[in-house]
Amino acid sequence: MKSILSYRSRWSLDPWLLMSLAAGIALFFTRFGLRVLDPGSIDWLMARYDPASYYLIWDFFRFEPWSFPLGAVSGYLYPLGSALPLADGLPLLAFPLKILSPILPRTFQYYGFWLLACYSLQAYFGYRISRRFTGRGVVAVAGAILFLVMPIFTFRQGHIALSSHWTLLAALCLYLEHGSTTARVRLKSWYALLALIALIHPYLTAMAFVFFVAAYLRPGSGEKFPRRALIIGGGFLVTALFWWVAGYFVGMGGGGAGAGGFGEYSMNLSGIFNPNSFSNFLKSHPIMTGQYEGFAYLGIGWLVLLLAGVCALPLFSAGGNWFRRHAILAVALAGCIVFALSNIVAYGDSVILGYT
Repeated sequence: MKSILSYRSRWSLDPWLLMSLAAGIALFFTRFGLRVLDPGSIDWLMARYDPASYYLIWDFFRFEPWSFPLGAVSGYLYPLGSALPLADGLPLLAFPLKILSPILPRTFQYYGFWLLACYSLQAYFGYRISRRFTGRGVVAVAGAILFLVMPIFTFRQGHIALSSHWTLLAALCLYLEHGSTTARVRLKSWYALLALIALIHPYLTAMAFVFFVAAYLRPGSGEKFPRRALIIGGGFLVTALFWWVAGYFVGMGGGGAGAGGFGEYSMNLSGIFNPNSFSNFLKSHPIMTGQYEGFAYLGIGWLVLLLAGVCALPLFSAGGNWFRRHAILAVALAGCIVFALSNIVAYGDSVILGYT
């Protein structure tokens, strides 16, 4: 059977899918224009601190001799050194492009192309998920567009590697279609996806790993428990291996928002409906310092769908084992929300719970 990341046969064309991809590409050009696709154009990167650090670490990396870990960059933040993923250098692209570096122009950036890929893949996987639930092409196109205009996706455009939200949609696709392929195919698909995301960003890898574990722990996953444990352990080893090769465990950071962390860059309880100036309809609410990093506003469209889903809960309950099959994922995602809220739980600009 085919990998669940493929769609139909490779020779067939789904017009609804093509419409979704066209919407993603059109939205990309509307937001960024053509100039970001010029490999020699770096002014848009250098205009802001974080994107500037992405380009600088790549520029250091491409002219250094190869070393191990492959992503180590000894000249950046010298004498401490750093590594590509610690400054969102996208090892997935930087590694092959370093091989081609002698024939590339002296000034060369690949971040514009990555943003285009993110929009295209966001549309692709958004369509796949929507088509699975709706079964209708035109509705699935609307679903893909909703994935494209989600404020949490738009908000991350300044953090280019973190704009790869399509990786989480790909993990959700694998989870939803887990039982539609052979055990070997789905195992290879999961390991390949984890390796791929490990070369993009650690945050996204950790979130995708939640879907991976839930897929193999849920009832009816197709494997007996000892094998499930081995598969999950193997996924951990695959992730750790690619993180090691990419250089996650060496050097210092490279982009950096400072010394803050857990308890500061957290999610506010109002996050899901607090637009933070991303809406013309809903009012923004004050939040605690640093909680802009926990921005979680879904947008009017998704809020309406969420409300409709809550109203339809009795229908799902009457439908049988839907909740039982996905209970593990629901619990895991609830745990992720608790982690995002951190040990200082706030609503608006008021702390309502603090613990150590």
